[in-house]
Amino acid sequence: MHASDSARIQQRLKIEEIGTTLAECGFVALDEQAYVLGLSRSTAWTVIRGMHKTSGLSAMTINRMLATGRLPPRVRLKLLEYIAEKMSEAYGDRKHSLEAFANRISPMHMHAARPPQGGGDEQMFGAK
Repeated sequence: MHASDSARIQQRLKIEEIGTTLAECGFVALDEQAYVLGLSRSTAWTVIRGMHKTSGLSAMTINRMLATGRLPPRVRLKLLEYIAEKMSEAYGDRKHSLEAFANRISPMHMHAARPPQGGGDEQMFGAK
């Protein structure tokens, strides 16, 4: 198995945790999941079933989910973990792709996902 394959598997598993966490929070039906995620049914299905692109969740989809007031705190945490792990290069993304991703994530959400000071990712997270 190539290192990038392992990174993509890790990314897919993190995204699948979102669906698992939704179910653990009592949101089992697709309509309920789509509602609390702030997504259309088809987009929610794609996210929850892990049928996303190999590049992972788009910044636009993440922003939409984090912007909804209905998102359970545990699911919000999974999304912030996803951002932090992606920005730490855990999913095998190239620097230019990560920079584009970071530029599209809401600054408020990027700040919330930032690792503790001294974590080494300050430059990628936009710290000055």
